[in-house]
Amino acid sequence: MMRKVLFAALFLTVGAFYERSGRSQTAPTVQAEPTVRIGLNPNASTVNIRSSAAFTVQQNRTRMAKFSTVLALDAASTNRVLSRADLDYRMLVELDAGKVLVLPSKTKVRIEPTGTPIEIENRTYRGAIEVFGNSR
Repeated sequence: MMRKVLFAALFLTVGAFYERSGRSQTAPTVQAEPTVRIGLNPNASTVNIRSSAAFTVQQNRTRMAKFSTVLALDAASTNRVLSRADLDYRMLVELDAGKVLVLPSKTKVRIEPTGTPIEIENRTYRGAIEVFGNSR
């Protein structure tokens, strides 16, 4: 009986020592903020984003951003029949003070939280917002 108790104590001591030494050799892991993706308005032609505090869109500070999709055509394409391959869609972002950004349609614009809620189409949200074109 004494052997079993001694063996169990030795086993627990070695196990605890091994676990402590293993922890000290590895760097502590940083728990990342969970990502939640919600399709807020997948078929919208425009999306309006507002906040009482300024947020950043492509390195431009603003309190309002209106996202829409526009069709861009080459100047040489006028007065001729076009195919779908000739059409080029872009993301247009209208900011405060009359600023306009034209981005490729595949661009994902991330808006980081500023501590105040961000309003999208009259609903408020907290956290990062990502705006991108529909892939359909």
